[in-house]
Amino acid sequence: GLGDYFIELKNKHLKNPDFIVENQNKVVEIISFKELLFRGNNNSQEYIQKITKDYNDVGYKVLPILEIDIKNNIENVKQRIIEFIKEN
Repeated sequence: GLGDYFIELKNKHLKNPDFIVENQNKVVEIISFKELLFRGNNNSQEYIQKITKDYNDVGYKVLPILEIDIKNNIENVKQRIIEFIKEN
């Protein structure tokens, strides 16, 4: 994220999502391999489970998107985002 919107997690850490869905408790997180390494975790599925739980615990839904998925299949990513925004 750009540092202009923060969500306080249960552990009191602040999370700055990459994108927010206005008027809904939904965020989109773009996950890069570099970010995983920086956080000391090269297992993307473990990290996705963790951030999903962290956001869910404070009432937010999250759509995690791996950077590699954007590079490999942008049309699929666009469709996932559209469906995420439309779902209740």
